[in-house]
Amino acid sequence: MLKVPPKKKNAKTLLKQITKL
Repeated sequence: MLKVPPKKKNAKTLLKQITKL
């Protein structure tokens, strides 16, 4: 999580985090 993945992966992670919320 500390590492900065590709922009596509970052967006997907953000979306997943928002979806979890």
